[in-house]
Amino acid sequence: SLKPRFSLILNQSIVLLVSYFGSAVEDIFCYAISASLRGSFSSRLRKEEMKLTVAELLNAMENSDDAIAELFIEKKDFSFQDMQAIQRAFHDYVGVDIQKDTDVNNIILAQACRHVIVHAGGEITQKLVRQVSGAVPRDIKSDMSEQKNVEFTQEEVQVVAESMKQYLLNLVEKTEVALVNVNLTDH
Repeated sequence: SLKPRFSLILNQSIVLLVSYFGSAVEDIFCYAISASLRGSFSSRLRKEEMKLTVAELLNAMENSDDAIAELFIEKKDFSFQDMQAIQRAFHDYVGVDIQKDTDVNNIILAQACRHVIVHAGGEITQKLVRQVSGAVPRDIKSDMSEQKNVEFTQEEVQVVAESMKQYLLNLVEKTEVALVNVNLTDH
């Protein structure tokens, strides 16, 4: 049967989706920080301290606002692999809040499952069950306690991809509005 091999491919699709999603969110955050540095920016961002070497400072100054934003992200050790960290970063430094909804809950499930696929051989652990217990309502895997291993279907992978797409569209829209509003109120 091809089912075990196909199941592995679908699980790896979730791993890749979560990785690309985290990278896209980081790019949006970096853009927002760079735009903030070019215009007006939040008082929280103004007051942030970073420990860096003179070489790092000179390199950032020689390059662009993007280099300063990337240095800020690196030094603050932001994680774009979990929704709470993403929410906190955008709330604190960009002024964007995205309500927890079904799309967010689908992404939380995918992120948690990615972790067990990569680090626990796909075995459903109690930690995973606890981690996703508050991520309701969601469109996929509403009861994971009955299963031994994480196995995504093609339809579930498509649901996760669509949830990520909707979240990113919403995040970009709200980030653009927040950046315009900050620049309008500070001038």
